[in-house]
Amino acid sequence: MSKNMNKKQKEETIEVFAEAFHDVVVPVLEDLKKELKNDINRLDDKVEAINRRLIQVTDHHSEKIDNHEKRIGKLEAKVLN
Repeated sequence: MSKNMNKKQKEETIEVFAEAFHDVVVPVLEDLKKELKNDINRLDDKVEAINRRLIQVTDHHSEKIDNHEKRIGKLEAKVLN
């Protein structure tokens, strides 16, 4: 602010700036907040889908390992008898 401005002019300038800030910047920030929340929710959904898929894959491999253990057990039993 200029040194030539009196106190009232400075206060009016600050008031106009504050109003403009709240009229322009605050709504933009609120929109950004909503967009970020939506992005986070989408990411959460994708992470959940990845987790479900990972569980399916590990369950499948666990079943395969169980089958291999049974087959190896049968083979060991035959070899030892």
